[in-house]
Amino acid sequence: MTDLQTDKDLVKACLKNDKSAQKRLFETYAKQMLGLCYRYVNDYDTAHDLMQEGFIKVFKKLESYRGESALKSWIRRIMVNCCLEHIRREKNKFKTSLEDAEHIAYDEPVYQDFLEMDRVMAAITQLPATMRTVLNLFAIEGYSYSDIAGQLGLEESSVRSNIHRARKQLTEILTAKTKV
Repeated sequence: MTDLQTDKDLVKACLKNDKSAQKRLFETYAKQMLGLCYRYVNDYDTAHDLMQEGFIKVFKKLESYRGESALKSWIRRIMVNCCLEHIRREKNKFKTSLEDAEHIAYDEPVYQDFLEMDRVMAAITQLPATMRTVLNLFAIEGYSYSDIAGQLGLEESSVRSNIHRARKQLTEILTAKTKV
């Protein structure tokens, strides 16, 4: 059975109010979605709340899942949206000054050469909230500068600046840990 077929069967069972299927869906994806939420908010309790809020939305919107993509991708999209809604609600904490914008170098290396992905992810959690959010949306979720700007209510130049500064700060964090 393919993953898509398994996803469709699980969704059908959940829609029939099968509690064991609902539990299986939650248990299958909860840990991954908690990690995703944590990357955005860098606070375990908030991430846990957002994950739960996301799963409530998943179960409420489950009938709209069309099965065109993997269930995990569909759930992931809902979780990212929950995180972005939370960030928008907390927007006053994320204002960025355009005066601090630096020249953006588009050919900066991506952090592929560092030893372990979990080191990079741990370093990302040390970034200030705005930098962490735009870097997650750009490098991990694959959004464009304009999409990120629209979702967070920022200027595109501010998004570029935050990504540039996040990369620079991430490099400093990772090289400092390497030297220790």
